Amino acid sequence: MSISLPVRIITSLHRYQHQRVPTGDFLRAILENNLLEAVMTADDENIKIIPDIVHYIYNYLPSISWGSKERVEAWLHHSDSILQKDQESSSVSESENPLNGGC
Repeated sequence: MSISLPVRIITSLHRYQHQRVPTGDFLRAILENNLLEAVMTADDENIKIIPDIVHYIYNYLPSISWGSKERVEAWLHHSDSILQKDQESSSVSESENPLNGGC
């Protein structure tokens, strides 16, 4: 699937990822996994491309940089120790995975 986003969205996400520059309210809501806020702050163009933005974030941004308000804050403040703890606590070992049936 090819993801086509406006340059301003790509630029903002690139600066967030590489320079840890905060995004605007709309993108921040998406990064924080806050659908209600994302929809409420979206303009007429952005409301239509929320799924594409989510696909882009999922595929191109480090998973420790999005998904909750705490992760976004930690990413922006270079709190790598917090991010590492969050990543370790969210990983499930194979034996703990309920989809594995404990095998």
